[in-house]
Amino acid sequence: MKLNFFLLIIILLSFSMCSNEKQIVKKIKIFSSDRSQCITIFTGSKVRYITVGNHDKIPERNFVKLDVRNLDLISDIFYGCWNKSGYEWEFYNNLGVILENKLDKTKYKFGVKYPDYYSSSLDSGNCYEFNYLTPKIKENYKEIVSLEVN
Repeated sequence: MKLNFFLLIIILLSFSMCSNEKQIVKKIKIFSSDRSQCITIFTGSKVRYITVGNHDKIPERNFVKLDVRNLDLISDIFYGCWNKSGYEWEFYNNLGVILENKLDKTKYKFGVKYPDYYSSSLDSGNCYEFNYLTPKIKENYKEIVSLEVN
């Protein structure tokens, strides 16, 4: 009887330790200052989803899926702009590896390498930057974006 119970516990633990790629470790929501636009970021141990809109679960479309297994959290930095270059938003997550891109590319631009205009655009009034390890918006970006971290 004890052996059966012990085996049952081991089986249940092994199932619970199996990782589903959509299992979420952290959720971050980035809102434009007027809260008319939102980017929701879901991050698990292996993948990250960057989605268009305010979501509590990963949508079926309008997302980018990244491999984040080899990301260094210290240098895991986000850069974004609202209403730039004809896009509703541009968003960059340096060092990520794109596995799947289901964004509407006519409205949203995503990249894993910062654009050439990155440093000059941070002062333009609609761009921002933050790092994933301590997702806080710097004082000079608070008018542009607000964060919700779960």
